[in-house]
Amino acid sequence: MRATIRSLEKDLGTPLFHRTGRRVVLTEAGRALIAPARQAGCAAWRWRGRASPRLRA
Repeated sequence: MRATIRSLEKDLGTPLFHRTGRRVVLTEAGRALIAPARQAGCAAWRWRGRASPRLRA
């Protein structure tokens, strides 16, 4: 998961989290991205539930 987030941050050109030791807090960019990311995740789960058995991985 960490590598995926770092890759996304690199692609976006901005950090999504402030990291201080074990503490992690969303940056302004992270807060702006969280709602659309949740919506996309929910849409993916809804689609997966409706997909035919042949389309499921």
